[in-house]
Amino acid sequence: IHSKTGRNFGIDKARGEFIYFIDSDDYIDKTMIEKLVNSIKDKDSFVGILGFYYDIDGRLKLQKMEEKEHRTLKSPSVCTRMFRKEILDKSGIRFSGLKIGEDLEFVFKVLAFNNHSTYIDEALYYYRLHEESLTHDNNIDRLCILKAIESIEEYLKENKKYEEFKELIEFITISHIYFAVINLKRNEKFDEMKEAIRYLLDKYPNWENNSNLIYFKDQ
Repeated sequence: IHSKTGRNFGIDKARGEFIYFIDSDDYIDKTMIEKLVNSIKDKDSFVGILGFYYDIDGRLKLQKMEEKEHRTLKSPSVCTRMFRKEILDKSGIRFSGLKIGEDLEFVFKVLAFNNHSTYIDEALYYYRLHEESLTHDNNIDRLCILKAIESIEEYLKENKKYEEFKELIEFITISHIYFAVINLKRNEKFDEMKEAIRYLLDKYPNWENNSNLIYFKDQ
């Protein structure tokens, strides 16, 4: 089942208080669901975890983040978050089916609809990866993420939230173009690399003043 079809079907049919997604190749700590349920409060739109593991062919690599880094969507995966069903029903937010950036688009829209969230400082999720998948990831056209960002901007403007989240959406654009430029340079796609830089400079000429750039240090 396509992620959009399966996830949206699950949201629409669910009858419980909370929604949680796990990718088919991954696994979670046996206490994760209980801890997420116990941590999310009535006013919260979602609860997330500040740590996870990469399981690379059986070798575990720990990834930890500060709460501020999580709030700036350094890792926007829906698999590290539990959502209140009520919030998704009220907002009507669903997955769009984008090949790149679908989780970012979804999580950002939920955040904009209800800017309440809590975090658990534990590593409870395990992303299962293989060496060949890492090679594939390095060849992804990371500029495809701009479609998700443009969708988020449209949502923010329609709901009169753009000014409130302007600096965050700018920061996300900066960070993704940064990684795209590195990837394009590695693959000697210099014309596309220049195009990406030009896009950033034209849209955000004062990007260096973004206050969130301090949390870019470990990316």
